[in-house]
Amino acid sequence: MRLRVAALALATSGAALALPQITRPQQMGPGLYGVSPPLWLMRPAVVPPPPEDHEPRRIPLSAPAEPVRDPVVQRSVPALLAPPTKLIFEGIGLGTVGVPSAQSFSVEADPADPQGDVGPNHYLQIVNSSIAVFSKTGTLLLGPLPTHTVFAGLGGACGGRSGYDGIVLYDPLADRWLISQLACSTRTRTRTSTTTRSSPCGRTAIT
Repeated sequence: MRLRVAALALATSGAALALPQITRPQQMGPGLYGVSPPLWLMRPAVVPPPPEDHEPRRIPLSAPAEPVRDPVVQRSVPALLAPPTKLIFEGIGLGTVGVPSAQSFSVEADPADPQGDVGPNHYLQIVNSSIAVFSKTGTLLLGPLPTHTVFAGLGGACGGRSGYDGIVLYDPLADRWLISQLACSTRTRTRTSTTTRSSPCGRTAIT
């Protein structure tokens, strides 16, 4: 019996020694940070030219010998359960005349990846790497302008390059707006902007 206990103890200690050591998580702070001027006073950032398109290659696919019936295809339209909207207006799109630049907006990438949020007095929309500020009645107040305009004060690669996959959020508790997006081509950094006041057109804390 004692031999079995001793063998079990040796086996347990050996297995424990073979396990990798548990290390503490590494905490990383912001690389760059600052406060931007009011957004409506900033000059729109320069948009770099899009990358060169290449002819897509054909992918060989085997066609089924007989028609295949999809068991989950939708064959009827259900009743509309969403509440009716009170106001509908056009967001950022091809040909949108910018404010105050008066320049026509052009689409840089497809799909557009539109996203936005509404606050007490504004609707802030982001499309790919451009943002615009609307009133709640649909009047364009600012933009569209490159999103990295907000982060121009950071400098470096993350402050001067276009970003992607951006989101905008309104925080009703703090009465602040947040803009965040992936930055740089490495996809390992994010940049975040938080307004210092309730207006999305004012100064922002950037990091």
